[in-house]
Amino acid sequence: MDATAEGATRADAETPQKPILPEASAGSKRRKGGEPIEVDSQDKDAEKEKRKHVTKAVTAAVTLKKEAMLASQTCADILSQIGNNGDWAWANNEKTLGCLRECRQAIEDFKKSSDFWSQNFLQAQFAQYARRTWDDKYVLTEAARGGELDKLNRAMGRANDKTQRMHQQFMNDP
Repeated sequence: MDATAEGATRADAETPQKPILPEASAGSKRRKGGEPIEVDSQDKDAEKEKRKHVTKAVTAAVTLKKEAMLASQTCADILSQIGNNGDWAWANNEKTLGCLRECRQAIEDFKKSSDFWSQNFLQAQFAQYARRTWDDKYVLTEAARGGELDKLNRAMGRANDKTQRMHQQFMNDP
C-alpha cells in the first residue's frame, strides 16, 4: 500500500461519520441529533383535533372582527351624515347620537380588552400571527370571549338599522 492510499485511509478513519438512521415518514419529528421521535398515533390524532379547535376559534374571531368593522363603518357613515347633511338634522340630538356613540365605544373598549383582540383588529394575517405568538390555551380562552363581541356587533347593528329606518320614515313623511 503506498503512502497516499494509507494517508487517505487514516484521514477517512479519523473523520467522524454521521450515524445512518432509519428513514422517517414524511412529517415525522426528529430530535436534535437527527433521531426520529416515535409519536403515538393517538397523540397525533389528539393534536390534530386540538389544532382543528384552535383554527376554528381563530376563524370565528376573524369573522367577528369583520362584522365589527362593518358595523363600525356603517355607524361612522351615519354619524357623518348627521353632522354634515341637512336631511339628517332631525337625528342631531343626544338620544340618537348617544346610542350610536355608546355602541361604537363599546366595541372600541372590547378591542382594547386583551392583546388577542387588539391584534385581531390590527393584523392582516391574524391566524398566522396567533399561531406564532400565543399558546393554544390562551387562543381558545380569548376566542371564547367572542360571544361578547357578537352581542356588541348585534347591538350596533340594531342601532344603525333603527336610525336608518327612522331617517326613511322622516324623509317619507311630509
